Amino acid sequence: TNNLGHNVEEYALRGIRAVLERLLDAHPTSKVLLHPLLPRGQVLDRVNALNGMLPALVGNLSSSGAMVQMVDCGRTLGAPYFDHRYFDWMQVHPTPEAYRAFLACLGPEIDRATAGRP
Repeated sequence: TNNLGHNVEEYALRGIRAVLERLLDAHPTSKVLLHPLLPRGQVLDRVNALNGMLPALVGNLSSSGAMVQMVDCGRTLGAPYFDHRYFDWMQVHPTPEAYRAFLACLGPEIDRATAGRP
């Protein structure tokens, strides 16, 4: 969410794409899992708008032969809504309990995505 700041969502999307492309160039046979941005209180509408652009990005990269996959455990933190119970007073960082719920979801998703990989 730091790239959202005073920039438009497309600017942050270009940054995400650049990171993915650099990673894929360096490791072309690797599978890359992309998780949407987590809810953030002050910029929730912009986070949701950016997250809505990610499936098309993944689709474009995948159609070019890249092994990129979306993995989304944001629902464990209330996404696409902001639930104050899961975040600190700054409305940015998940609480320890929220991290545990998030990781409990993420672990099996990683296992599924990497099943059968050496």
